[in-house]
Amino acid sequence: MTTVQVLVDDDEVAERIDAVLAVARITRVDDPWADLTIAAAAQLAAAPIDRPIVALFGQTGRRAAVDRIVADGLRYVVPIDDRLEDALLTMLGRLIHGAPTGLERYVRHGGMVQAWAIADSQAKAAALLEIEGWARSLGTAHLIAGLFIAAIDEMAINALERHARQQLGPIELSAAAEVGRLAVAVRDRVGALRPEQVFGALVRDAARPAGGPAVDAASGRLGFRIMFDTLSTLVIAVEPGQRTDIIGVVDIGKSVREYRDSVPAFAYFADTADAAE
Repeated sequence: MTTVQVLVDDDEVAERIDAVLAVARITRVDDPWADLTIAAAAQLAAAPIDRPIVALFGQTGRRAAVDRIVADGLRYVVPIDDRLEDALLTMLGRLIHGAPTGLERYVRHGGMVQAWAIADSQAKAAALLEIEGWARSLGTAHLIAGLFIAAIDEMAINALERHARQQLGPIELSAAAEVGRLAVAVRDRVGALRPEQVFGALVRDAARPAGGPAVDAASGRLGFRIMFDTLSTLVIAVEPGQRTDIIGVVDIGKSVREYRDSVPAFAYFADTADAAE
């Protein structure tokens, strides 16, 4: 039996979490020895550090949330907004039930899917142009569509570089859409992306924790700042030595201001944590 400890003061949020746990067939317990802890950001200090922690963030603003993610090294973040149930259920499915992390888990209801094999910059540019047109035709704000494409470009550039170094051929790029949502996944067959590269790329000099990783050239090129500043959801799943999937989702119809004020859902999954780090 899987158990979860919930550290949340807000009764309404607690009820929403209980509804998700019921669907996932997970038992909530007031026990420090639970398999996993779900904690509001304000209560993270009380959460045990020897198990997975899903952090819940209210409307703190995107930049403040990202600074906290970096400072605390948070791998699993769910926003307390209209995405809470969907984001939490998807995350628990991967963390507890071992469900695969694929594009179909983030675009449901028969979403339309298209895939490309990208071998070079020319093929990448053609695919990005097609995705950008798709995003704009669905009503995505001009600036957000442009930033979304910049984020995808960063994902693809680095995957292509990793493949080129090992002569692995094309990378996989796929996109899927449903009403109100557009998602893209980039997959390489290297599986070498480490958490310090992700978090290191987000650290600002003024906010870098003592002894924290510096932003070296490799992590800077990853462009995770662009991804966090743009995406509604960012998911990274690493199978060390096998593959890395990076999934980015934008919620269509939101204004630029709503994006800036919102908190991104975020997850970094590694099937073998020691090997990933």
